[in-house]
Amino acid sequence: MQLKLLIFSSLSACLILLSCKEKATPIAKSQSIYFWETSFELDSIEEHFLDHNIEKLYCRFFDIDWDKNKQIAIPIAPISWVSRPDYYSITPVVFIKNTVFENISADSITALAEHSTRLIDNLAFKGKIEIKNCQIDCDWTVGTKDKYFQFLKAINSIRPEWELESTIRLHQIKYAENTGVPPVARGVLMYYNMGKISSDESNSILDNEIGKQYLDKLKSYPLPLNAALPVFSWAIHIRDKSVVQLISEWDFNKLANDSIFHQINENRFVCIRSGYYSGAYLRDGDEIKLEGVNGKSLSEASKLLSDNYPELFREVIFFDLDSKHISELNDTFYDSFILQE
Repeated sequence: MQLKLLIFSSLSACLILLSCKEKATPIAKSQSIYFWETSFELDSIEEHFLDHNIEKLYCRFFDIDWDKNKQIAIPIAPISWVSRPDYYSITPVVFIKNTVFENISADSITALAEHSTRLIDNLAFKGKIEIKNCQIDCDWTVGTKDKYFQFLKAINSIRPEWELESTIRLHQIKYAENTGVPPVARGVLMYYNMGKISSDESNSILDNEIGKQYLDKLKSYPLPLNAALPVFSWAIHIRDKSVVQLISEWDFNKLANDSIFHQINENRFVCIRSGYYSGAYLRDGDEIKLEGVNGKSLSEASKLLSDNYPELFREVIFFDLDSKHISELNDTFYDSFILQE
């Protein structure tokens, strides 16, 4: 979830038409959305979206990474408050890299939890936020589950008044006997970023054929769950059929309106002149592949989730709040994911 995202702007009319034709299966009682910027400031489109659709905002407070030189876990890019979010219900989210638990000693985990909760409290105070829920985002493994679960238990001990949540990846649902079940009140199934980022025609963001392979044990998972769905895209820089980098700032219009690119198909461009472009060096022949979602793929996802988790999720959480993402799908389509009273 830490990657910034973009939607193919010139395809917006097509995507909106798809969203109108496709009707999602209701999978939740309410809907929320992630905010993943380092500075809290909303434009008019984002304000409208929150006012119309959203009951809660899951707001990234900071990341935690491992400093190889100092051999300690450190907070990265804590959020700053440009505007006041006090009229929204806010749940803090902390993204912690799995490498932290690969390197930290078990004796240091309680201190990490203390430092983390202290920073969460400090940032919440600055934003005038009352914390009721807190979400920890980590793609833990079999090898790191004990330390990660110890970290969660420490947070529960330090802040027992918080309802603690943990993100859950598809492989952690299917192989729960090996990966374990986190000691939290609720999990959030991250139904995206499920494929390999590659140069072929696959979509690494949302692939329902891959999703089908992991959902058979969803209804028996021993934690109550919410569901997270993508409303984003990204650009993949390809050279000689190998991925060079992932780029979040480029969209369809940006590429289509520049003479350095030639469009190959609806989501792929080729560079026809070597040089620097928006900070990236491109060679003649390099390709840019755009990946994203549309109404059809999201509706298929909602049907799959409903079939495998027939009881409603408490919330469906979209990733993420950004005017150029959320405006590609209309308000009616977003509303279709929740059960109308």
